[in-house]
This record gives sequence, structure tokens and C-alpha cells, in this order.
Amino acid sequence: MADTNGKSSSGTNELFLNAAIGFLSVLLIVLVAALFTRIIYPRIFNERAELQSELISEIIQIEVLNGCGISGIA
Repeated sequence: MADTNGKSSSGTNELFLNAAIGFLSVLLIVLVAALFTRIIYPRIFNERAELQSELISEIIQIEVLNGCGISGIA
């Protein structure tokens, strides 16, 4: 079944190395694409508008309501 001169084990090693090279190549392509995407489309930072600053309050209040009608549960 197995070759006497060791071709079977070298074929398995070559297959493993080719699979590793292929996986690392795909990983490299994904990382380079992510880098170019980050350079082309930089992150947008949220800033408060200075115009009409009286419309923007410091504290945001939320009223939590429950559906059963009993106060204090929510």
C-alpha cells in the first residue's frame, strides 16, 4: 500500500503545506482589504452641533412604562 521510498508521507506534507499557504493567503487578502477599507472610509466621530445648542440638553430622561398596570414593577 505505502511506497517504499517515502512518497506517501511527502505527499501528505506537501498537501498540508499547500493548505496552510492557501489559508494564510486568504487571510492576508482579507486583512489587506480591511486596511484599504479603513483608509478609504475612515471612522466618523459624533460631535455635538454648536448651532441651536438650546435644543440639546445635558440629561436625557426616559420614562419606563410596563404593560400590566401596576406601578413600581418596571
